[in-house]
Amino acid sequence: MLARMRDGRLRPPENRRREGGLLTAKTVNHVFGILRAMLNGAVKRRLLTWNPCTAVELEPSEHHEAEVWSPADAEAFLAHCEDGPAWAGIAYRLALRFGLRRGELCALRWSDVDGDTLTVRRNAVAVGMEVKIGEPKTRKGARSIPLAADPGMAAELDVTGQRQEFDRREAGGQWQDTGLIVTDEHGAMVPPWLLSQTFGKLAGAAGLPVIRLHEARHTAGSIWREAGVDMKVIQEWMGHAVLAITMDVYSHVRPAVHDTSAAQAAAYLAAQTGTK
Repeated sequence: MLARMRDGRLRPPENRRREGGLLTAKTVNHVFGILRAMLNGAVKRRLLTWNPCTAVELEPSEHHEAEVWSPADAEAFLAHCEDGPAWAGIAYRLALRFGLRRGELCALRWSDVDGDTLTVRRNAVAVGMEVKIGEPKTRKGARSIPLAADPGMAAELDVTGQRQEFDRREAGGQWQDTGLIVTDEHGAMVPPWLLSQTFGKLAGAAGLPVIRLHEARHTAGSIWREAGVDMKVIQEWMGHAVLAITMDVYSHVRPAVHDTSAAQAAAYLAAQTGTK
């Protein structure tokens, strides 16, 4: 089964993630992990005498070192979103400024914006060609973030609301009253895979380093850290279960920040020792 998955003979009918439709080693190993857990349950219930997954050796997952944009890169990208779909500006601003996951972007409703606070309550997951909406990825995933964290978000929400009202009138009876913030011209949810594909295309067209949509979330966390936001607050805003994830995975230090920190350290030493 694993061999058939690796060489593309066994895969979802619509695989939008990789060129050629091949699954990553991480995806194959994840499927195997679910199967192993199921068969472990069968052994505990004495439906099987042993778990045949025990003797299987897995291929190591590909390691991808996450990349992040600088604040200037993120701003340049958002300006370039004007050349993309109408929903691009609000969707990618939420990702880059508030660190929302892809599924959280898709499922975010107008009712989740209350006064000066944005609350994440739901998450959308692509299952084949279907999109299912459920609870956030983790218990800590349900969270609130002050809109004031991004001085341009209120204006972007106003523009999005006006655009949706125009689309509603134009669509007439074809309008879908989903209550979502990120929608197409008929009010329907923008599918998760389209968010990812469009993000990469816009980044390339803007002449920026092409990063993954999920790395926009990394970018948000890193910018907050550079701004001096307390790590515990960043953990809450990111919706991480433990602080270690925020510290080790999502708070990248850009080379430019290393240079600034080195200058700060040198200035401190000079002030304390009287050296130049």
